[in-house]
Amino acid sequence: MQAKNDIFYNCTECSSLIEILSIDENKNIIEFKCLNKDCHDSKKTKTIKEYFEKMEKNKKIKINEDIYKEHINCKNNKFVSYCFDCNCHLCEECLKTRAYICHNKNNIIEIKPIKEELSIVEEVIKYYKNKIENLKNK
Repeated sequence: MQAKNDIFYNCTECSSLIEILSIDENKNIIEFKCLNKDCHDSKKTKTIKEYFEKMEKNKKIKINEDIYKEHINCKNNKFVSYCFDCNCHLCEECLKTRAYICHNKNNIIEIKPIKEELSIVEEVIKYYKNKIENLKNK
């Protein structure tokens, strides 16, 4: 099983972060919204298999990191916000510069999945990995 830190959720076309809108296990479909305002089709529906295949090609570890490497010596370098205008994470040090004061931002704490949501997604991933493995064995 993949470690939690190895799981990334991103757009299948532009590698930006996503908001998962729904997962239909019966139809094997995931519906998500790309958080990049420049992505040509922000709301997408894909089969779960197609999502994972395409997501893997656009996976960028940097966009999923929790800490801003440029402010490594600061104690407030953990990301606390996401700027939709710049399509980047912001730490407290970034916000102190006021460079993003008029930008459209979202506080990560408000949108961060709770433990129960992560468990559900992990169970779905585990289920489909087992299903794929069983199909390969057959």
